[in-house]
Amino acid sequence: MTVIAAIVEEPKGKFELSEVELDDIRDNEVLVRVEASGICHMDVEASDLVPLPAIFGHEGVGIIEKKGSKISGVEVGDRVVISYASCGECSRCNAEKPYYCEEGWDITFSGKRLDGSHTAFRDGTPISAAFFGQSSFASHAITYQENIVTADMSVPVEVLAALP
Repeated sequence: MTVIAAIVEEPKGKFELSEVELDDIRDNEVLVRVEASGICHMDVEASDLVPLPAIFGHEGVGIIEKKGSKISGVEVGDRVVISYASCGECSRCNAEKPYYCEEGWDITFSGKRLDGSHTAFRDGTPISAAFFGQSSFASHAITYQENIVTADMSVPVEVLAALP
């Protein structure tokens, strides 16, 4: 699927819009059409931590357009707030402390899924995405069920984007 994303090419570089191809979602992922995304200092500072070029953004809000076969409790058409990702399987996640996820660093800054695969490509070349498990500075984001929360459609997206 071809989408538009704001890409950073070099450390402390500018965000520039570009077309990218998103990978197909996996059984444990959802595809979200991003309606709004907050911005914080990590979206600017992380260009020193993530392999470049990269798509940043980690305070996304949007509508689920597609869901994997293992996704439950949400439906296509639901509005969701996308927060930080966690693996959902480590001892800390199982102790209901996903904010201490043992895989947190890789999920946040590797630019890839935990299995090492990429979610975004430009001209056939993999680029870093999956920032905080989402990369919401794009028209669409691939993310996990563990980091989405359904949101009331009556709440303005600009309010929701400030919550994560």
